[in-house]
Amino acid sequence: SKIVQPYNRWYTGKANRPVAHRARPVMRGGNLGGLLRPIPAKRCVVLVLAMLMANCAPLTRHDAPIDTVSQLPENWLSAGKIALQPSTTGASINRVLRYRLQQRGEDFTLRLSGAFGLGAVLVEQQGDRVTMRRGDELLGDAESSEALLEQLTGLALPVSLLRYWLSGRPGPTDQAAVFSRSASGFEQAGWTVAYLSLGLFDGLTLPRKLRAQGEQGKLTIVVSEWQAAR
Repeated sequence: SKIVQPYNRWYTGKANRPVAHRARPVMRGGNLGGLLRPIPAKRCVVLVLAMLMANCAPLTRHDAPIDTVSQLPENWLSAGKIALQPSTTGASINRVLRYRLQQRGEDFTLRLSGAFGLGAVLVEQQGDRVTMRRGDELLGDAESSEALLEQLTGLALPVSLLRYWLSGRPGPTDQAAVFSRSASGFEQAGWTVAYLSLGLFDGLTLPRKLRAQGEQGKLTIVVSEWQAAR
């Protein structure tokens, strides 16, 4: 007599051959013991290092707000580089300056070097008087640090505003011919300032990289040091 196979979902009507299917994992010990495997020690070290590097990465402008003015010390020091592209020299020419700015209340001292034939120069403001020196030699004095620097070096640099921009804020409104602010920067005195990234300096979240563009040209500032000063 003909043997009739019982219905089985793993069989087809063609020659009653089993259909290929995936084997399900076997659970051992009534738990996930059969699925869990120990992670090699080398892989653990790699994972830990990746986590530490992520924690030390520089902040972007979206990661945290810039600390408020009330949290900033009255005296501080900032150092880094300024790439200046004057609008009159063409898009391919950049001048790179090294800067060191020391803020003391309302006064400041700015040291610039690297782009002009005067060597390192010192721009200093005390009260209403601005002087420019090279070593012990007085190069000039004026009421405007911008006018003095441009007259002696040909550089159009917003010196009096840099100290405010480096601390993440615009200068006083009486210095702003045009002023408006957005989440990523502001416009002031004909310059459009954008904060490209933030960093943690002396426990404060401050600009690490910023760009300012105006009719005089474009400048990019990269801060390598910022600390409270006595």
